[in-house]
Amino acid sequence: MTYKYEYDYTTGSLPSYNKRTRYIYDYYWKDRIDRIEERININGNYVTSYRDLSYDLSGNIIDDELRTYEWEGRELTHITDIVTGDEVEYRYNDSGYRTYKKVMTDTDDYYYEY
Repeated sequence: MTYKYEYDYTTGSLPSYNKRTRYIYDYYWKDRIDRIEERININGNYVTSYRDLSYDLSGNIIDDELRTYEWEGRELTHITDIVTGDEVEYRYNDSGYRTYKKVMTDTDDYYYEY
């Protein structure tokens, strides 16, 4: 996917989009997004902003200029919102299945039957 468009709900023809998101991929690593361009309609004027994404040597995203990501191997363990400080924590079992998710004070436990 290279573009995503967001519109107001309508039953008629589509109006101008409210937001366009463009995903710019790495030239060599074709499935890795390097930059996100967002074009937002504010009172008929479009404002464009950019976010660069950073990855570790394993190809895991570690920063998208809105959030930071922490990994243990291929398992995502923490996401932190840079602006608000909100955190999400994940835990996994020995088989690599996610068993726990905590968003601020809300906790979800996952149980699997084998």
